[in-house]
Amino acid sequence: MIEMRSKRGFSTFFTNVCSVSALAACLFLASSTSGTASEGLEIIKKGVPQRQIVVAADALPQVRFAARELQEHLEKMSGAKLPIVNTPGADFPGSIYVGENDYTKKLGVTTEGLPMEGYKIVADDKNLFLLGRDGTVPPIPRGIKSINDRAKYMKEWQDLTGENWDLPRYVYDPRFYNEELGFSLYDPTGTLYAVYDLLEQLGIRWYLPYYDFGTIIPAKSDILVAQQRTEKPPIFPYRFMRMTFPSADRDGFIWEKRQRIGMSELIWMGHGTSTVTGPAGETNPEYFATVGGKLFNDSLYDRHTGGGFDHGASAKINHLPRLAAPLADAMLRYSTIFFKTYPEMHFYPVAPSDALSSIDDRDAAAGWLREERGPKGRMSDYVWTFINGLGARIGAENPGKIALGLAYTSYRLPPLDIERLNPSVGVIYCQTRLREMLTPEGRAAILEERDEWIKKITSGEFYIWEYNLSQLGAGLSRDGQLRGMPIFASKILQEDIKSLQGKAKGEFVECPTDGKNRIMNPGLNHLPFYLQARLYWEPDLDLKKFMDEYCTSFYGPAAAEMAEFWKFAEEVWMRPESRQITRSGGFLRPADIDRFFEILNRAKQKAGDSDYGKRIDLIIAECGPLKEIFPRLTRKGPDFKVPRTKDAPTVDGDLSKPLWTDGAGKSTEPVYRLVEYKTGEKAETDTTVQFRWADDDSGLYVAISALEPEMAQLNPQVDASRRDSISIYDNDFVEVFLETEDRSTFRFVVNANGGIFDECTDTRVTPTGRAWNADWKVAVKRESDRWDVEIFIPRESLDGATVPSNENPWGINICRSRFLSGKAQNTSLAATGGRFFQTDKFGSIIIGEK
Repeated sequence: MIEMRSKRGFSTFFTNVCSVSALAACLFLASSTSGTASEGLEIIKKGVPQRQIVVAADALPQVRFAARELQEHLEKMSGAKLPIVNTPGADFPGSIYVGENDYTKKLGVTTEGLPMEGYKIVADDKNLFLLGRDGTVPPIPRGIKSINDRAKYMKEWQDLTGENWDLPRYVYDPRFYNEELGFSLYDPTGTLYAVYDLLEQLGIRWYLPYYDFGTIIPAKSDILVAQQRTEKPPIFPYRFMRMTFPSADRDGFIWEKRQRIGMSELIWMGHGTSTVTGPAGETNPEYFATVGGKLFNDSLYDRHTGGGFDHGASAKINHLPRLAAPLADAMLRYSTIFFKTYPEMHFYPVAPSDALSSIDDRDAAAGWLREERGPKGRMSDYVWTFINGLGARIGAENPGKIALGLAYTSYRLPPLDIERLNPSVGVIYCQTRLREMLTPEGRAAILEERDEWIKKITSGEFYIWEYNLSQLGAGLSRDGQLRGMPIFASKILQEDIKSLQGKAKGEFVECPTDGKNRIMNPGLNHLPFYLQARLYWEPDLDLKKFMDEYCTSFYGPAAAEMAEFWKFAEEVWMRPESRQITRSGGFLRPADIDRFFEILNRAKQKAGDSDYGKRIDLIIAECGPLKEIFPRLTRKGPDFKVPRTKDAPTVDGDLSKPLWTDGAGKSTEPVYRLVEYKTGEKAETDTTVQFRWADDDSGLYVAISALEPEMAQLNPQVDASRRDSISIYDNDFVEVFLETEDRSTFRFVVNANGGIFDECTDTRVTPTGRAWNADWKVAVKRESDRWDVEIFIPRESLDGATVPSNENPWGINICRSRFLSGKAQNTSLAATGGRFFQTDKFGSIIIGEK
């Protein structure tokens, strides 16, 4: 679908638009334009074509498409259809040349000096030239048209390499190719950008995809183009916003290209060790880490959040690599074959697999696990020493090629042991600006980390992997807590993109898609996406003028109300409180939801049933789930009765004492059992829980007994002397989640050695995150067939929590992750149907009478 705005009543509309200072020159736009309106080049006069469109017969598909886009939009503006020809004729005083060809070269206009995806607009007194650097990226593997064909190509690759290696997939994803248009998001499209730039100069705006009311097209019987020599290289050569899949979404793809999203070169980003380890779990055990004296199996590892990873692989396949010589040698061989097979490629990913959570016992003993650097740096030197050494070897064997590493999770901080990275090593820094830059302190920390990386990089290859809206946690997914939330952070966005200018070559952005792999919630997301794409080409954009133009042209009589709506959305999102919403906490309040709809309803009243009103209707519909947020906060999990106790026992892990048993040694009721965390069915391995509440209201006692038929093999890596180590999640552990009336959420983790980890996700608690430490008591006692945990959590450690009552009970979940028996087993007290951390699925503790 080609979107357009109805021409009916457009004369009044266009007068109103052009009265805004931001649009005073909407027909003659471009900072590099010379000449006056009277000197403009006539394209259409009184509805009659004055120029022909010339495109080479052998032009690339995206260039031919550019000519059609120009023709169709000019016709929608004026009613006049310019002919598209391959050879300029004598029927017109001049031509519009789309794409570089023999005629443009004879006339002295070429793409010489332009980088890939750069473009030129040249308008003299006779001709208009719209041309840019274009290209075609061949598929990898050659000929692939569907991800369903990967099994076939996997066999061909393994026959070629003679190794049990994974296919170089996710380099070229065929879902980003549109067969009807004949090109992909990977293909450079400079000429197409030149056409779009010109059409924007003429006042066209593609604000919203999919709907016929989404585009602003001014109606004019006379169309002039200002004389100019405009030249625009991309400030960021790599601008990959993964917001849709073009193979199934032609309209979304075209909208994305109209925002000038693309890339100058196909870059293989990702977790590179899996290229070698993926299918090789059984045949090459030397590639994998030994943890606790055995090969670490991470194939079905759901991590501490539950459901975080589900590779769908055989339980025999290991995913925790050992970053040592055998793996490096294999990856070097892989990279050499890859570059030889696909010589157009310049990058090979060498970062560890996404499952990397700890390191080999031998490497830990050698001191590579550096907990003192915190959760973002504990593995930095271990990982980056491997990446840097492997990168040097790849560069020596494949001159000019780059090994790409990720600054990610526990190795996001720059390594201390490496002063300068090898010239064959590039860095992709992983961040979530809309979450991590909400405070000045958070922004300063990100900038400092990135600057430290840039000091170490000698190749100049620095990129950002940005987790946009979809990666802010389960709360922002299609089924998450914050569905319908208008998220707008224009100042953060501009400040960060400006700070990257001249430092980063671009970004890979993970954006949300809907269930049909199309742009998710276009009514709410079109403006953030539109602005982000615009900033890649114009980082110094005047935000006020931008918003004035957008609100005036897109919402007409409701411009003031919609400006208020987006301003309020930004104010709400920028609050420093937690994104996790509770009945009394988090950044969003019930009054905010009322105000959102009050503003939108006022705007709708002014806009009526016009195109302006339809745009507002779409936003109102997509905001609908906001009304369900607070009603959904009523917990759906079961109630757990908690008897009071006047005793103040020593916490020693002995669950046979009178606090927990009767005189005959039997556990006293109530006794609760963990269930399979997704389905609620009976757990394969039994885990029981008991509660007691101190009669003086000082806190909660918890007893957990985890049956374990393989106690001899249970050897957790983290012991009781190491607090808050992420390695606690590498082996069997139990977690206690608590949500008080005012705060969400406190997490207490214990493993079978008595190692502990605690954190608070509520940003109102200071310090927050993993820096928060409770004064809790815990003891673990190992028996021949089980390991028992006894815990006391003082109420005063929970940031002033009130005593739970029947009206306001605390939320709770207790979860166990077990990794023996060759697979992960995740169980919980309250089944969540997904991740452990879902507060609306928590149970509630009901305290007994005194």
